Amino acid sequence: MVKTLTSNATYEPSKRSFNWLKLKKDYLDTSIGDSVDLVVVGADYGVGKRTGYFGSFLLACWNEDRERLETVCKVGTGFSDEALQTIHAALKDLVTSKPPSNLKFKDKNVDEWISPQMVWEIKAADLSLSPIYQAGVGEVDPEKGIALRFPRYIRTRNDKKVEEATSHE
Repeated sequence: MVKTLTSNATYEPSKRSFNWLKLKKDYLDTSIGDSVDLVVVGADYGVGKRTGYFGSFLLACWNEDRERLETVCKVGTGFSDEALQTIHAALKDLVTSKPPSNLKFKDKNVDEWISPQMVWEIKAADLSLSPIYQAGVGEVDPEKGIALRFPRYIRTRNDKKVEEATSHE
């Protein structure tokens, strides 16, 4: 937490102000918050101002040892309105009725499956164990995978292929 130095810097529960601000390490432009490159494998339709476009996306990482994609998170933040329009236009032609054959996932938790061709740079606050996402299941926990906490879209990586979506260089 960051607190203003003025004398009126009292904390008021359930009220937003500029007196107290939460500082998240993934918002800092330092080496504290690394980014990862992930593959879009699913999408959910948006609501509200995102109606008519995809609003959130299921992402997976490439597991080189097992030669497959493994789900790691859903992302719905970091997008400008223009980026969502551009992304929707690119992804609507990649919608498929079945999940990718090389995708490890637990349940279908998306509106549409997406053919794995688009790689995004994603920044997150932390990693956590997840009963839903399948990245690294069996490596740390026999039933749980690794998930990104508070993932945020940074940019599309047109320079990367799906099999290179393991880390940011």
